[in-house]
Formats: sequence, C-alpha cells, structure tokens
Amino acid sequence: MKITVLTIKKSLFGLKFLNLLNNEYGQPNAIIFLDQPIRYYYQLFRFVNKRVGLFETLYFSSKRIMKYQKTYHELKKLKNFCWNYNRLSKKTYHVHGDKERDIIKALKNCVPDLLVLAETGIVSPHVFEIPRLGTLNGHPGILPYYRGIDSWKWAIFNDEIDKIGSTVHWVDEKVDHGSILMKESLHPDLIRDPNQMDTILHNQCFNLLIKTIRLLDSHPHIKGTEQDDTVGKQYFKMPLRLERITHRKVKNFQKQ
Repeated sequence: MKITVLTIKKSLFGLKFLNLLNNEYGQPNAIIFLDQPIRYYYQLFRFVNKRVGLFETLYFSSKRIMKYQKTYHELKKLKNFCWNYNRLSKKTYHVHGDKERDIIKALKNCVPDLLVLAETGIVSPHVFEIPRLGTLNGHPGILPYYRGIDSWKWAIFNDEIDKIGSTVHWVDEKVDHGSILMKESLHPDLIRDPNQMDTILHNQCFNLLIKTIRLLDSHPHIKGTEQDDTVGKQYFKMPLRLERITHRKVKNFQKQ
C-alpha cells in the first residue's frame, strides 16, 4: 500500500510519526511538507486571541515555544532517531502552504492509496479526496465527544475521565468529523502529570495510526463507523483560569 504523509515543515509531531512509521510499518512512498508563511501563524495567533485574550495568547505561545525546544533536545538524545527526511521516505516534496494547486500536484505525483495527516491543520477537500482509499487523521481525543483542541483538558474539566484518549478517523469536510476507524481510551494510571499529557496522547495517537494502517493494508475497504452528530461538540483553546482548575483536578485524581 502506497502511503503519503502530509505534514508541516519542521514539525516534531510529524517527524516522530515518520520515525515510528519507518520502524513499525515501513517507508511511506512520499512526504509532502507544507512550508507555511508567517501569515498562517499570525492567523492562528489571532484566532486564539479572540478566544482567550492577548495576555493569555502570548503566554500560551511562549509556553509552546519552550515545549518545542525541550522536545527537540529530548529527541536529539534518542539513539537511532532519524532527522534526515530523505532517509525516511522515497520521495519528498516541499510546497507552499498557501498554494493548494501545488499541494494537489505533488499529491497526484505520489499516486497514494492513503494520505496520513501529521499536524497540518485544516485541509481542503480537493486535497484529502485524491488518495484512493482516503485520508487518515489521528486525533488526541475521544470522538465524537471531544472535537477540536485541548480535548483531554475539557474532558477532565467536565469530569469525564473515561473520554480521554485518541481516535483515528477518515477526514471529511468538517473538523474531526469523519467515520471512526479506531479509538482507545487512556488508562487512568497514565493521568498523572498535566505537563506530560499531550506527549502521552500523541504517542497513543501514533501507535493507533500504525494499527489502523496495518488494518487497512489487509482490509482496504473498511469504511468505519459514522459519528453521531447529536453528541459531543467542538472545543477550542481552554482559558488559563479553567486550565488551572483542570490541573488541580488531575492532582486530586492522583490522590484517589
């Protein structure tokens, strides 16, 4: 099965997944890198700013940068971790994130059976409809209950520990909405350190994606289970005051 991975340039999330894919399944036939312009990150900044305000947006942005640097140094220490993209795939394409036509052209050149998204944000239907089987996304939340971002935080805030986990689904035109192929709740024993939860869930997502790819390799016509639109909702960036409540709930959960 020919697999193409679509990711943002310099994404540690994408790089970790590509290493796992190589080790546990095999090389993708191609990697397409989106070189996002400054405007893309500015729009993200404005979107978060509308939700939580300027001070908290600056705080979350600086926290994200520090976490990126920490993860980068941790990955540099790992043995056999490959940083050379040319060794992780047979072909690599670099396209401008704003130029949909170039993305589509690169994808058609790959002729993939399956497209896997690895931290790309929202993708145009013209892109995710090209692969023969479809496009996969790994979501660090239990669908359909927790779409969007900060899923585990909202689940803890809502006292729904059983709805912390990961889901692999087909991509459609709505956010985190396509038919579900696999999902897995996080074991309660792993809910310990709020600062490690994102990493734990991303690793769970990676492993679930590999399992799904193997499943599709042997059963390519699996459609998955349609999501129930009447349950759950899309969540957005959690404000700092609610995040503090969530962290306290995690600590209280540990004492139980």
